[in-house]
Amino acid sequence: MAASNSPPFHGHYQQAAPQQHLPHPAQVEGYQPYPNNSPAGPPFQTFVPQMPPQMLQQQYAVQPAQPPQQRPYTFLWQRMDKHKRCLIPQGAAQPTHVIEHNTHLLSSGPEFTITSTIHQNSVVGTIKWHTWSGKIDISIASCGAMITYRDDFESQTGQGRLIWMIQTEQRDGATLKLADRADYTVATVVLTDNSEQARIEIWRQGMTQQSLDEVVVSAIAEIEDYRKKLNSGASGGVIAGGMSSGG
Repeated sequence: MAASNSPPFHGHYQQAAPQQHLPHPAQVEGYQPYPNNSPAGPPFQTFVPQMPPQMLQQQYAVQPAQPPQQRPYTFLWQRMDKHKRCLIPQGAAQPTHVIEHNTHLLSSGPEFTITSTIHQNSVVGTIKWHTWSGKIDISIASCGAMITYRDDFESQTGQGRLIWMIQTEQRDGATLKLADRADYTVATVVLTDNSEQARIEIWRQGMTQQSLDEVVVSAIAEIEDYRKKLNSGASGGVIAGGMSSGG
């Protein structure tokens, strides 16, 4: 048998090549050991995930604190006698507005006259209902405006289009809301005790005197309008339907 040039086999396995010994790192040219005060291995590096900048901002950005909700300026609507009501700022002892029901006047005159007790009983505004249409005429003395409306009207004091609507109704009262085109709440009227008590909440900040008069007079009109419809036996659906339509 001819001699083979293949490496010898031990059984079925090829014999491993002799193990080579590598030189110690200190024997390699250019080797520089770590300083004595360094750890035995390379310095530890914290892994930071690579995320898009927008995701990082959304995930780690500090969210600004929500501003506290501002409290409204509140008037309490109260009866003085059979033909008079008044508005008293919440927490005050004396009224700022007197509302007189002019039952003795002819039909051509206003039904309600609002005067200011802090401005020598000067007239703030008047309110009158149309007999058949149910529309309301309100006058604002401080800006010389007359507004006729059913539910919504164009402000004469620069507040844009304003609309009154019923926000909620309960067994003994309701909450009415005055909002602008952006549905920002300008004021609310809360009627309680079978609509025998009410409060007017002014939510819009920084109003001029003319704007405040416009809102207050229309709020008084809505209180009296709601009470008229309630006393006439109108159901909540009829009232809500009447106050949600434009005109």
